[in-house]
Amino acid sequence: MMRSHKQTKVTVQLAEEGSEKLVKQTFANVKAGVEEATILALGDIVERLAPTSVETASVIETVEYEYNK
Repeated sequence: MMRSHKQTKVTVQLAEEGSEKLVKQTFANVKAGVEEATILALGDIVERLAPTSVETASVIETVEYEYNK
């Protein structure tokens, strides 16, 4: 059986001041094997680019692998 990387997505969740609902920004087709510090830095960048006052609530990395016989 062989495992191969299929896709990596990163979702930045932002907390808007005065709102309980999180704003999500998703980035698809992120290259495999990116360091944790780089993933977290993306959250900081998105926070600074937001049109309203927000804070990064979390950053989620989703990695998909495909298994072939």
